[in-house]
Amino acid sequence: MLKNIDVGCYHGMVQGNRLIGLFKHSPKLHVINLRSFDEGALPAIHQYCPELTILTLNVDDYTDVIDTIMDRISTKAHGLRYLLLYNIVSGAIVKPFLETHQKTIEELELVLYSEQQQATAMTEEHGIGGAADDWAFLSTLDYMPNIHRLSIYARNSSPIQEHNLLSMLSKCPSLYFLSLECFVRHGITKETLKVIGSLQELNKLRISQCSLYAEATDDTNNHNGNNVDSNKMNTPKQLFGKLRNLTHVEIGYCSGTTHAVLDIVANIPNLMLIEVRGMSTTMNVDMQEIISKLATLEFLQQVEFDTVDLSPEALHEFDKDDVDSSMKQIVLRNIRNMDKFQAHQVLSSSNISIAYFGHDSIFENNTSGEDDL
Repeated sequence: MLKNIDVGCYHGMVQGNRLIGLFKHSPKLHVINLRSFDEGALPAIHQYCPELTILTLNVDDYTDVIDTIMDRISTKAHGLRYLLLYNIVSGAIVKPFLETHQKTIEELELVLYSEQQQATAMTEEHGIGGAADDWAFLSTLDYMPNIHRLSIYARNSSPIQEHNLLSMLSKCPSLYFLSLECFVRHGITKETLKVIGSLQELNKLRISQCSLYAEATDDTNNHNGNNVDSNKMNTPKQLFGKLRNLTHVEIGYCSGTTHAVLDIVANIPNLMLIEVRGMSTTMNVDMQEIISKLATLEFLQQVEFDTVDLSPEALHEFDKDDVDSSMKQIVLRNIRNMDKFQAHQVLSSSNISIAYFGHDSIFENNTSGEDDL
């Protein structure tokens, strides 16, 4: 009896409903991996494959992903554990899987990205229809106690879709890893940050290409991005101060109140690694102030700055006499306003190792490898 199936096409996207007959006659399938198929096969999979434990759709690095999952999944596992769906247009396709398997799913990855998704978002944003509520069911789900990894890529989603997707966070109390990418219309608000701050098991957090808003209410939001008063937020320690397990954070290419969010991150008590990407002086981010707070963190060992406006004065905060830091390594990539010689000179009296990647790919003081969030 067929238990694992891997079907791929290398000549464009294929209609998934062409595989319905296959799934009708394969009720014992445990692993399904589809590549270059639209979501048309998913209803049949849900209906005819009750013993499924792993389902992936259009995952780019599917071989590595499947191998990694197979290494850690129990041979006695029952129920759907891993659901990784790329190029999803409608939440209606995902709804049956989450409602049926919300108690067993351990890892969920959703990538919303297609021309149709973009058209839907534009029509909703201009008030002319669209499937605005196709993810509304997420707010009515029961708790999903076993999800420990959640990744959502929300490109081309409408504000209401982003809001509904983010409502799922409060249903996942056991999250170990959280990645949010391309939430730009509704964005990451103070209310979302509060929910993240309640995830006591969270160990790794990644926020990339998102709009960050200090307040969730219309009268304090600043969608232009730079002038929201960070003092209107709860104090940094109140928001993330209880996340004792959070050790790895990546904030990359975000807009809005980025300084306020970095200020929150700089107060995470057990932070060990932080990656900051895509920060310029036009964003009103005071990197010297942020670094001065990072330098005081007891367990911080590695910092990576990529495509950041960074001055020697800011970097020097890691090497001040009154700072007792555990910092071991600083990785600098494509840094503006400071070259590799200045970086080494600033920290010449410290024991901090510097890895410098310039535009010419020069690498100094070879590192032992980068941590992958």
